[in-house]
Amino acid sequence: MILIKKQGVVMAVTLLHGTGNLICDGVDVGGVEFSIASPEDGPDVIRRGKVWGNKEAVTAAMNATKTELAVAESDGLLLLDIQDLDRDGGALFTVLQPATV
Repeated sequence: MILIKKQGVVMAVTLLHGTGNLICDGVDVGGVEFSIASPEDGPDVIRRGKVWGNKEAVTAAMNATKTELAVAESDGLLLLDIQDLDRDGGALFTVLQPATV
């Protein structure tokens, strides 16, 4: 856990980093690396992150209507809202919720 001070408020944030597969419109498009910041408390508890390491998978995610991340360490899928590319070619996202199967 990391403590971050933002506008005078201290927030506890957990960082999750690992590998997983992107599922775009129901199709597994390949493995990626990801990093997700999960605020534990504070005024903003939205989970945000980035996926990178596989240009084809990131491109598919940018063009998909539904994108999920299958994380190797868990049995579930995370439903992502892909927002933009960063300057290094990774996709920035917000975690909407755990995806329902």
